[in-house]
Order: sequence, then C-alpha cells, then structure tokens
Amino acid sequence: MPTSPAKDRNTLSRLRPPSLLAALCAGSVSLFGVAAAAEEPTPSPPANAATQAGAATLQNFTELLKAEASRAETATKHESDVIEQALKREGEALTFLEYVVAAAGAVLVAVAGFVAWALTAANRATKTDIEKEVRMQLTARVAEEIEARAKSTLERIATLESNIGNAEQSLGKQRKAIRDLVHWTMGYWPYNHLRVINDMKIRGNPNDRFEFRSENAFKRELGFLIDNGYLENINLDSFQDRENMLDKLTVTDAGRHYLAFRESLAPKPLG
Repeated sequence: MPTSPAKDRNTLSRLRPPSLLAALCAGSVSLFGVAAAAEEPTPSPPANAATQAGAATLQNFTELLKAEASRAETATKHESDVIEQALKREGEALTFLEYVVAAAGAVLVAVAGFVAWALTAANRATKTDIEKEVRMQLTARVAEEIEARAKSTLERIATLESNIGNAEQSLGKQRKAIRDLVHWTMGYWPYNHLRVINDMKIRGNPNDRFEFRSENAFKRELGFLIDNGYLENINLDSFQDRENMLDKLTVTDAGRHYLAFRESLAPKPLG
C-alpha cells in the first residue's frame, strides 16, 4: 500500500543513529581530559609515554569520526533510497489512480451512452405508442361519426318515405276525387251527344246525321257542352227542328280529352 512522504520522513528520523552525537561528546571529553592531564602536574611521568597516550587517543577519536561519518553516509544513502522508493510508490499510486479515473470515466461515458440510447428507444417507443393510440382513437371517432350520420340519414330517409307514402295516398285520394268530380260533372246525355258527334266527325261519312231537336232538354244538353268548352260556340236558335247540324258542330281539344278520360274509367273486358 502506498505511504505518504511525511510518514517516510518520520521513519527515516527514527532510523538515523544517535551515536554520532554521543561520539562527538565523548571525543570532546577525552580531549579536555588529555589537556587537563597535561596541565596537571604529575609526579614526572616519562615524556615519551604521555606523547604516545595522546597520539593513541587522537587516533581513536579519528577512527571514531570516520566510523560515524561512514554510518552517517550509510544512513543518508538509506534515507535517499527510502525517499526514492516512496516517490516511486507515489508515482505508481498516481498512475494507478489515473488508470482508475480513466476506467471510471470510460465506464461513465458508456453508461451515459447506454442511458441516452435507452431514453431514445423509450421515447421512440412512447412516440410510436402515442401515434398508434391517436390513430386508433381517430379511427374510432370517425367510425362513430359515420355510424351516427348513417343512422340519422336512414332515419330521415324513413321519414321521407313515410311522408312520400302519405303524400301519395293523399294525392291518390285527390286524384280519385278529381276523377269523380270530372266524371260526375257531365251527365249521361251531354256525354252521349259529345261521344256521338266525335265518332261521326272521325268517320267522316257524309250520310251521317245529327239532327237538332227543339225540345228544351236537348237545347240545355248542347248548351252545357258549348258553355264548358267541349263544343265550339254556335247559336242554337238558328237551327230548325230535325235539321242536320253535324257540319256546324266542332269538338274542341277539351272535348276530346274528356272523352278519352271517360273511356279510361270504363271497365276493360277480360281476356
């Protein structure tokens, strides 16, 4: 597991030997001791022996300084190695962290892309469903409207057919009433005179005769035909009794239509 530089420095401070300070103190004490011994009057030790003792002490102190310097160099080198290893671990940790961050970023980008795709697909599906639902509702409403209008149209048609039926019945009754009125507005003798005159005119036989009679009934019947427009107007007073008046009589279009109408009302023979 990577460690912090502060922790490595604490470790190095614990690993640094305190013997250098102790050695320096001990050397100083030895020098002062040698100087004091040189100053103190001695019972006259031999000068050669004192010189050798001082040289030996100085040599020991020098060796001690060399040993302490060597240990200090070793400790410094060890501290440098520890720092280098700590920095290396720091770099590895940073590299690993960058890899983790990059991997996490890639994962986040992939997740975001998947979420965007899922949302797009969901929106597309939702849009398709909405369009389908709207189309179905419009179709249903159009079908309902068509059905309602068709039903209303059929009802109006039925009403019109009923009205037409009633109108036809009423018209039939009116036609029958008119036929009856037209039929009965002319009696038998006026109709018979009109029919005989028309038949003689159609045949064109010069021997046919339609004689005038001076009776009031005959004058009244011919007067009815003239007054209603079935015969052209003539003066009946100008004729003598039993005179042939066929050449002076003319059947009008109204007279011929009336004769055709009366003939249509006559029962037809079977077969």
